[in-house]
Amino acid sequence: MIEDNTDLSESLAIRLRGEGYHVVIAQDGMEGLGAIEEIDPDLVVLDLGLPRLSGMKVLQSIKESYGDLPMPVIVLTGNSDSRMKVRVKGFGVEQMLCKPVRQKEVAEAIRETLENS
Repeated sequence: MIEDNTDLSESLAIRLRGEGYHVVIAQDGMEGLGAIEEIDPDLVVLDLGLPRLSGMKVLQSIKESYGDLPMPVIVLTGNSDSRMKVRVKGFGVEQMLCKPVRQKEVAEAIRETLENS
């Protein structure tokens, strides 16, 4: 999970770990890219509004490094603009969830995405 809001990332991680997921948290885009390279995750939950390197730049960097996204990505954003949804879908993003988001909604999106990938 690449999310700079510590309260959100920690509470969501507790929920997801309770459902049996192994969760690693990165708090900025640079740290997130490093974690993706090191861990090779099954799925990434990515905030777009990150320090040091934005979520869009993370997506762009992954695409440049790997071609198509090597793992499913679920985007969390405070931007509900339909153009943003089209933009992230262009990177192969599986789902985009708008903040504020409920933990249950994220958990369901993760479960659904992993089942379909």
